Amino acid sequence: MVLLLLASAVVGQAQFTYITNSGSITITGYTGSVGVVTIPSSVNGLSVTRIGQQAFFNNGILANVSIPNSITHIDDGAFWVCPNLVRVTIGTGVISIGERAFALSSLTNIVVPNGVTNIPSYTFNDCRRLAGVSLSTNTVFIDQEAFAGCSNLPGMVIPTSVRFIGTGAFSRCTGMTNIMIPDGVGIIEDFAFESCGALENVEIPRSVIFIGEGAFSRCGSLAEIKVSTNNACYTSVNGVLFTAPGDWLMQCPARKSGAYVVPEGVEHIANAAFQ
Repeated sequence: MVLLLLASAVVGQAQFTYITNSGSITITGYTGSVGVVTIPSSVNGLSVTRIGQQAFFNNGILANVSIPNSITHIDDGAFWVCPNLVRVTIGTGVISIGERAFALSSLTNIVVPNGVTNIPSYTFNDCRRLAGVSLSTNTVFIDQEAFAGCSNLPGMVIPTSVRFIGTGAFSRCTGMTNIMIPDGVGIIEDFAFESCGALENVEIPRSVIFIGEGAFSRCGSLAEIKVSTNNACYTSVNGVLFTAPGDWLMQCPARKSGAYVVPEGVEHIANAAFQ
């Protein structure tokens, strides 16, 4: 039986290509023909700590991947364009996820470990079947188009640790009906929630000090944008978003209809304010 177990381990490891780096293993590719894959925690007595850049790029076989606790880094594009990848279990040891790591896959749910502080650009871009996301409670940055095009995502609970929502981070999330922006977020960049056509309610907390242009443009179901009365930088007048001095008109919700008179004192109308 011991011989069979050893033989099985060798066969399993032979399905992966890898390199040794400073006494640990980086997985660089997969040569197997099975869709359910468990990445080993060790190879030849060395710990597997990294999934390399584009290691599983454009793999049409993968359906279910288990990532062990030994993995600390999932590099750029590691599972980019895996059209049949429905499920990934990420080990608790992961502290870094790269750009486009899971973009253009068919993930339905994902749990981000607590060690991850940054969701980088395009991480889950165009994961159109993604319906559930549990973010790390230590997440600080949600970067450019991190969840853009996740059209099946109905909503998101953003942890209170988040300080930065990047350009287009949730753009084209057409199924999103609500978003809770927690007190603590300071920056909402350009087009962060652009084209979220089902989005109905938005409230800007007191902590926000910068909102980019078109952050809520093309949100066809949005009737008003609320702002905390304790916010020193922004205000809402009849559901329309202004800077607190009233000199910039930032966003008129798409569901506001009929005639609208721009108030006295407005000096600038932001790009895409009425888009």
